[in-house]
Amino acid sequence: MSDPPIRFPLDGPAELSRLILRGINTQHYTASEQPFKHHHWGTDELSLILSHQGLAQIVIEVDGQPVSLDLEVGSCLLVFESQIRTFHFPEQWGTHWYNFRYDQPAALPIAQKMKALEASDRQRYLDQILDAAQSGSVWTRRSAAVTFLDMLVRILTENDCAMLPGDPAAPIERVAELMRSNLHRVVTVEEMAELAGVSVSTFRSRFKLVFGESYKEFYDKMRVDAGFDLLVQGLSAGEVAKRLGYSDQFHFTRAYRRVMGRSPREIKRYYGPNSSGTKPKS
Repeated sequence: MSDPPIRFPLDGPAELSRLILRGINTQHYTASEQPFKHHHWGTDELSLILSHQGLAQIVIEVDGQPVSLDLEVGSCLLVFESQIRTFHFPEQWGTHWYNFRYDQPAALPIAQKMKALEASDRQRYLDQILDAAQSGSVWTRRSAAVTFLDMLVRILTENDCAMLPGDPAAPIERVAELMRSNLHRVVTVEEMAELAGVSVSTFRSRFKLVFGESYKEFYDKMRVDAGFDLLVQGLSAGEVAKRLGYSDQFHFTRAYRRVMGRSPREIKRYYGPNSSGTKPKS
């Protein structure tokens, strides 16, 4: 169906404080009458898809509904990879595809088709990013992320993209802030949907679109992160459970192990006040 792709990472992701470049894929697909089903790599990754040859018809899911977009030469699409459903190639199609994570996805024009950079600029950025990404040095991989972010900002700027006051993601972000300030109690999805002014099903869909993961996954990680900070300060698992609104120590410990892969006791042992460990990733 297509030529073998060039994939990255080779030696680990290219990471900045707010952006992690997870993958690069430059590939050509031959024309086909049959739709090509997309199998995404991860539900929490964003994809910047730049079309540099031919035409692809992409079906993505927005608020539970399929949306078809034509991605012709010189256009690009910014989307959560989990939103992509199928591709159709009426003619040979060439793409530069970047997978990344960004800590504020709501600030980006998700599921919006845009004009890409000129061909020479697209190729220059691709070459620079690939050269840096394939190096074994942490600092040159970081340079790959810096270069990618520069390209992304240029695309957004040239398309006059900005977070608008009426953007549907805005109330979802406000809800997330409210969740952070109410970690002492259980916050239900029904309560948050009411505060956002939408139905529960719409809230779930928009929340995943904005943050790249479900409400429950996001909320569980948020509570566990808060639990980590309290544990390393010296509080017991029982005290932390009570402070974060868990019904008892057992439920807190079970949730903690599910998200972090370690028990609160292990966290206190390796990351407590008398240790020099660094926080594990949730």
